[in-house]
Amino acid sequence: MTISPNAFKSIKQGATFIEVIPPTVASGLGLTDLVGVVVESSIVTLDAAEHSLAVVIPDPTGLGFTLSSQTEGWKLGDAHWDIKFTLPSGRIIYSNTILIQIIKHYTS
Repeated sequence: MTISPNAFKSIKQGATFIEVIPPTVASGLGLTDLVGVVVESSIVTLDAAEHSLAVVIPDPTGLGFTLSSQTEGWKLGDAHWDIKFTLPSGRIIYSNTILIQIIKHYTS
């Protein structure tokens, strides 16, 4: 299962991380909706700090959702990101892991 077409992403430190997750991600798990599914996601930066992402599911009868977080103070360098789906049955499924590079911004 892929989170997005790109297996590598970059974001400027201090920018808002926001990712619209298309329905194909959840449907790739065999889900028909997100009713009763707990979706969690975090990014772990180079200093091993775990940054939880806010999850917004606009319509649980659908499959798409949005993840977001502020990146102020995140350690520069490589970070790892995935999504955890806990199904109503208790079964846990993880997405693939995406490499994200946190890079310095230059414009104040």
